[in-house]
Amino acid sequence: MKKLILLASVSLFAFTSCKKDDDEETNSIGGDWKLNKTEIKYGNGSSESETPNTCEAQTTFSFKNDNKVTSKVYYNDGTRCISDTYTGNYSYDSDSKILTLTESGETDTYSVTTLTSSEFVLLSDSDDYDGDGKVDREYLHFKK
Repeated sequence: MKKLILLASVSLFAFTSCKKDDDEETNSIGGDWKLNKTEIKYGNGSSESETPNTCEAQTTFSFKNDNKVTSKVYYNDGTRCISDTYTGNYSYDSDSKILTLTESGETDTYSVTTLTSSEFVLLSDSDDYDGDGKVDREYLHFKK
């Protein structure tokens, strides 16, 4: 899980209301989001899902209105919970539902599969996590 969160945070810096319109897209990524699940669907058809442990669950991604993003990523080093902070820029095209993140000259692109006032799901489909030669799909689930 640490590896997935660090990968996501490097890429991302590695992302409520009770009204019915919660289920409708708001097209607003702005705000603070907490990672609450990582899911990988492998190219061979199998999948796995992980929920962050108590330490990792503190990880927060803050998307600001000035297109800046800051992530504070927590992970357990075996003896204690420690954090790293990443900053960068983002752009979101609400028509194509593409989120582009840039940090230290590196750019990553994600598809936004869900975006409501309380839920945000990113899809990365550019890696082969299990080394079988097939592209795997990683879903990063966030909650406000």
